[in-house]
Amino acid sequence: MAARVEINQATIREYIRTPDGPVARHFMIIGEAIKARTIASLKPGFPQDWLGPFIVKRMVMTDDGPMVSVGIERTKTKPHIIMGNPLLVFYWAKAGKVVRFRHVHHPGSEMAPYVAKKLLEALETVGGDI
Repeated sequence: MAARVEINQATIREYIRTPDGPVARHFMIIGEAIKARTIASLKPGFPQDWLGPFIVKRMVMTDDGPMVSVGIERTKTKPHIIMGNPLLVFYWAKAGKVVRFRHVHHPGSEMAPYVAKKLLEALETVGGDI
């Protein structure tokens, strides 16, 4: 006696593509793990305190079904003043010498390359755990 299995393609598609289904929930777990590991891997202090809150995970619906996107909302720091205590002393390549200032106007830093590296590192570590 042979067994016969019939697969309902519409049910399979719905199972895979439903935003609140098991596949989407699993993707959200993976996305949350990547987000948490990325934040944990940021350097303590400024990068972790400033960048950490901007790392987000979102569910995105595509024609192929749900997808989870993990990334960052803002990657450039605002221009700001750095005050010396009492002076800032550093080598300034543009001037070709060591300089001293009471304060400097910092133009802001572009953090995207650093965050991209940390997101990829987190993705590699999560792969075997989920």
